Amino acid sequence: MKKLLYIFIFTILGITNAQAQDPGFGDEGGGDAQDAPTTPINNIILPLLITGIITSIYYIKKKEKI
Repeated sequence: MKKLLYIFIFTILGITNAQAQDPGFGDEGGGDAQDAPTTPINNIILPLLITGIITSIYYIKKKEKI
């Protein structure tokens, strides 16, 4: 259990460190957010939400049958 906790902590630390770096949009280091390109996930938020809800309902019902 202790080993699993260490793996989890170091994984989270690595991920947060990678996301904290400036992507350098615009003038390479200034990071102007208005020049940043839009992310493609904005176009599919509703289908992802619906898929997640349907999947959750399916697995909850499947677990109740067991």
